[in-house]
Amino acid sequence: MKKHPILTGTLILSAAGFLSRLIGFLYRIYLSRTFGAQAVGVLQMTAPVTAMVMAVSCSGIQTALSKRIAELDDSQQRLKKSYLLASLFISVSISTILALFIRHYSSALANGYLQEAQTEALLNILAISFPLSAVHSCFAGYWLGQQKAKMPAFCQLFEQLVRVTTVIFLCEFSKAGGSAVSLRFAVIGSAAGEFVAVCACLFCAIFGGSNSLQISKREYLQPEHSHTPIVSHMEHLQPFRFCMRNLFSMAAPLSLNRLSLNFLQSVEAVRIPLSLRLYGCTDAEALTIYGILTGIALPVLFFPGAFIGPFSQMLLPTVSQAHSRKEYGRIRTIMINTSFILVFLGVFCSLALFLFADFLGNVIFQEPLAAGYIRSLCLLCPLLYLNQVLSGILQGLGDAFGVFFINTFSVFLRLCFVFFSIPQIGIRGYFYGLLFAQLSAAVFFCV
Repeated sequence: MKKHPILTGTLILSAAGFLSRLIGFLYRIYLSRTFGAQAVGVLQMTAPVTAMVMAVSCSGIQTALSKRIAELDDSQQRLKKSYLLASLFISVSISTILALFIRHYSSALANGYLQEAQTEALLNILAISFPLSAVHSCFAGYWLGQQKAKMPAFCQLFEQLVRVTTVIFLCEFSKAGGSAVSLRFAVIGSAAGEFVAVCACLFCAIFGGSNSLQISKREYLQPEHSHTPIVSHMEHLQPFRFCMRNLFSMAAPLSLNRLSLNFLQSVEAVRIPLSLRLYGCTDAEALTIYGILTGIALPVLFFPGAFIGPFSQMLLPTVSQAHSRKEYGRIRTIMINTSFILVFLGVFCSLALFLFADFLGNVIFQEPLAAGYIRSLCLLCPLLYLNQVLSGILQGLGDAFGVFFINTFSVFLRLCFVFFSIPQIGIRGYFYGLLFAQLSAAVFFCV
């Protein structure tokens, strides 16, 4: 029986993604009960900085690598490996520079940009994980470009397990010793998770059988037409330079687009607590509401969509390959079938979240506000899931500018509600902003 790469890869990534999200779901329950909603809000305020670093150093490179690898056939293994080495060089170099910058200016970022002094110590620890995330991201893009999902799925699940286990161990050990638990434990766990993910990636790359990066001496150490060490080194550098140029030409606009998008999202993240204070909330209430929204309600909203992210990741190289072969009928069929499946899945998830919102908010998380937020946001599921995958399809077609325009307009629309609606009607203003933003994005993607 012939295996379908999209279906097989999606099932593997979905299984890993579901287990990872289940672990993350239980982890968020632990965080909310151990640290409280206000501390979770402080932790979530570091997300914009992390997102911007990932946008510059990882996201564009991973997408470009996945697309370039998908365009090559199986006989071009040497070029694929050169692409991977080039992506690692670019991504790790940029992430290391940004990590050093953040550690040096952590105080200014915490007090001036995020306007929350408690985030300074968290940023200093998070910076350590950025180069590790870059390595992890490059290997994931390499394997996904070949439509081989087992290794990135394994590394993702392993990273999540170590991250959560580390945080729980540190917290329980601190409690047993009579010390207060520190929010730093959460970011230490993130760094530990990325470290073991890199170790897992290197292990899979070396000992992964047919998917490994083992290179024969004949292929790399003894090029066919080389007679001197100088010629040999030149032959090594030529494909590397070619891959550097090809990757950078595609990754640069993608990274700039995502940087702009993440900058707008970071403005949104910083502004929400400020707008809530203008509405009349105290500092503690604003951080609590923000923590419940971003640390509980929105992750619950995305939890049933564990199938969506892997599906989008597997579609990108498939659509890219079909586009390079001018198989437009195949692309059209993929888009129609995908849209139908995701709308159906979204409606089902909306109904399930609406019915179980009280149980999730009051019983599981023990935060009554979370129940109301989940019920208000659950109607967004069909639009959120559909837009995520349609964005991946457009990236596979090489329309980076179209994706950037739609996403930027969507975030800009949300920002308008954050600045003008939340000070007037409270957090409901953000819910309305999310609804109108997702509706507008869906219209643009379908057009």
